[in-house]
Amino acid sequence: MKTTYVLGAGASSDMGYPFAKSMGSGLFAWMAQHTSSGPYDFRSAAESLRTTFEQVDDIEDLLARIDESISEATGTTLQRRCVASQLANHDKPALVEAIRGWFDEVRQGASESYGLFGRHLVQPGDCIISFNYDVSLERELRLTGVWNLGDGYGFAIEGFEDHSPVRLLKLHGSINWLASMFGGVKHGPIALGSGGVFGRRPVLANSELIFLGYSNVSDSLFPRDGTPALRPLILPTRCKKFYFDTNLGCEWEEFWTSYGVPQHRSCERVTAS
Repeated sequence: MKTTYVLGAGASSDMGYPFAKSMGSGLFAWMAQHTSSGPYDFRSAAESLRTTFEQVDDIEDLLARIDESISEATGTTLQRRCVASQLANHDKPALVEAIRGWFDEVRQGASESYGLFGRHLVQPGDCIISFNYDVSLERELRLTGVWNLGDGYGFAIEGFEDHSPVRLLKLHGSINWLASMFGGVKHGPIALGSGGVFGRRPVLANSELIFLGYSNVSDSLFPRDGTPALRPLILPTRCKKFYFDTNLGCEWEEFWTSYGVPQHRSCERVTAS
């Protein structure tokens, strides 16, 4: 008999990962203690968001207000357009990157419950559906020999062993996934293929492969010299967008559809519970 497990935040809370209701306060506390990562200044982003919205503990409400401020700025005053630009180009991306940084620190702790799950409960042929961003589970599944990267996420990653005994479908994305822009090309002529701006699947950095137990190997699609990328996380908002909205149209609809998200024909907001 095959079993499908559905995991929410309660599955990882004992390791220190947050519930949605406490995510906002915990994230802003983390951002207040950290300065920068690449182009993002976490502390200044947190201060800017507090100044703009005052109440930031409810992460769902905050993200909704951020998106509203960005979408409604066209044709308004110069001040509101400047605020919207700050939100879109720094504060919101910094918030997403801070989630990654915060979760990276949490994952250094013990994952005893996931280890027990991998050793004693999950069986080959089972499927796990997770709404969590963290990667502690797949690390433990990999260590216990029931999960492989090549197709363990439900999509093919070339060059890695496939036929994963267990599939892990992460319906809200994963901290270790990246959507690389233009296939890693940073300058010169760019020819967009059928994969569009962000390609057809997430890519993984070498450091993430090492965390999962893969050393001295690389994802063939991961750019070697750095490139702009987004984290394909479905944020905890009331209206979730399962696509990238680009100047060339919606992208990654097909990817999320393969994960069980209903197909939609236009860039309308998709509501998911």
